[in-house]
Amino acid sequence: KEVCEPALNDHSMLVSVYHSLIIPETEHSAISNSEKETIFKNIPEKIKMIFNSISTKNIEGLTDLVKKNFYGEIKSLGHSCSGKVIAVGKKVTKFRPGDYVACSGNGFANHADIVCIPEKFAVKLKNKSLLQEASFIAIGALAFDNIKKAHLQIGQTVCVIGLDLLGQLTAQIARLSGCKVIAIDDNEFNLKKASNFGVTATLHLNTENIEQQVSYLTNHDGADCTIITKH
Repeated sequence: KEVCEPALNDHSMLVSVYHSLIIPETEHSAISNSEKETIFKNIPEKIKMIFNSISTKNIEGLTDLVKKNFYGEIKSLGHSCSGKVIAVGKKVTKFRPGDYVACSGNGFANHADIVCIPEKFAVKLKNKSLLQEASFIAIGALAFDNIKKAHLQIGQTVCVIGLDLLGQLTAQIARLSGCKVIAIDDNEFNLKKASNFGVTATLHLNTENIEQQVSYLTNHDGADCTIITKH
């Protein structure tokens, strides 16, 4: 959809996007939820909201409310990208035009030619050749956060349930941190991918007696930690 270039504010910067990360599961979910918000959904509630607002809002505010509730808003997709800074706000101190950056944030790092990113939602890249990899910043940060919160130690066993992109990265970071990784999913392709990346073992989510299988793989000690990345 053709849209206007975003407006620059004092604490943000305009970034020309070179790479934008697409996660099919996330994008599909966002689109499906948007499609459910139609004019025929919750009509009584929407009418009530509008009438209740008449006494408290001016006509412009009421018009905006009608558009929002009956026609929906433009749904921006994307939350992780990389590119080049082309303009900075007056109060931005860490970046300047010409810097290469990785950006994250729902509603900010969208699939678009140019995005407006708050200063705190971006990091500077020292190596321009890593721009494509840097577009994974949001999902990579979540994977690292999973490992950080788990307080994993070298030699421990961790079960990672859910092997989409986030799960695969979580499993790999755990493996590279010196942990034994048991990867679990209901998708054979994802299981094979995890196996090819060198996890200790893979189990199908619908395997009978899966608890006993985990017990066997851990010499009956059980897993030290389980990380669930699957909705």
